[in-house]
Amino acid sequence: MFKVTKKANCIAFEISSDTRLVERLIMESQEFLREPDIEYSSRYKTVLRETLGNAIEHGNKNIIEKKVACSVKLLGNKGDKRVKIEVMDEGQGFDYKNLDMNFPENPKHFRNIGFPLIHACSDEIEFNESGSRITVTCMRWAN
Repeated sequence: MFKVTKKANCIAFEISSDTRLVERLIMESQEFLREPDIEYSSRYKTVLRETLGNAIEHGNKNIIEKKVACSVKLLGNKGDKRVKIEVMDEGQGFDYKNLDMNFPENPKHFRNIGFPLIHACSDEIEFNESGSRITVTCMRWAN
């Protein structure tokens, strides 16, 4: 499942927990927010990719019938570089208060780097009480 809702300054998605839909969502969100001759920041793509991947894998446990909701909202006017990304899954949530936002000491360790990446690429991160929704403010294109 892949549903899209568009408003003047926001695009919202509802997808099934299928990691193959993540790149499509990123592409459609970029197209919606498109500015002429602007290269989208890898930070923006990283935040979307990691938050969606975490929701699918850890929140919804890769259960394809469970849904992930995602919205990308433009902050300010069309020329503003910042967006607010919200991702919510149908999982139990988790204890976000004890998250380690540091990268693993071993650079060959590719697990447990999602939140350090999100933290490094964002200006602000918020969670709902249960930890099943993350809201991230970040730049949508490079300076």
